[in-house]
Amino acid sequence: NNILLVNKSFYLNKEYINNNLVKVENIPHIKRENEEMLINKETLINYQNLYLYINSLGYNIYIFSAYRSYEKQKKIYENAVNKEYVAEEGYSEHQTGYAIDISLLDIGLTNHLENTDFYNILINNLHQYGFILRYPKDKTHITGYPFEPWHIRYVGKDIAERMYNENICLEEYFYLYLPLNF
Repeated sequence: NNILLVNKSFYLNKEYINNNLVKVENIPHIKRENEEMLINKETLINYQNLYLYINSLGYNIYIFSAYRSYEKQKKIYENAVNKEYVAEEGYSEHQTGYAIDISLLDIGLTNHLENTDFYNILINNLHQYGFILRYPKDKTHITGYPFEPWHIRYVGKDIAERMYNENICLEEYFYLYLPLNF
């Protein structure tokens, strides 16, 4: 389900593919040659509602990245200059189909996003649409990843609301509320 934990310790195998992937259409997204952007269907439905809300406030946000296959992530990792921000294949949340990188077109996927009015609106409303900011600034020691103001993750409205109200990241949610069976 949408509460998968994928990080530097928990991974997906090469064969994992979300069974409910759909094409991103009718909302702004980065188009790449010979590539269709895919995302989990429930994630897309909820993102469209978030997009409509944000757009009604005058911001035109774009999806820069969504689902990535194991093989695509492998290529991205191999070609990355700064591997601090890039997960190895199998360890990327993008393989789940629930993770999305979003931003304003003129800012892109940079930390400058944090300094915009849009960002404050985004992080204070994500939970209402079932999303969390996956790698918050104050949780890098827990997530193992640097702050990424553009990387959001769909977890469902109830979980997102709890995480927002308790100011916890996904790892903390797992450790506090879900039994881990190894």
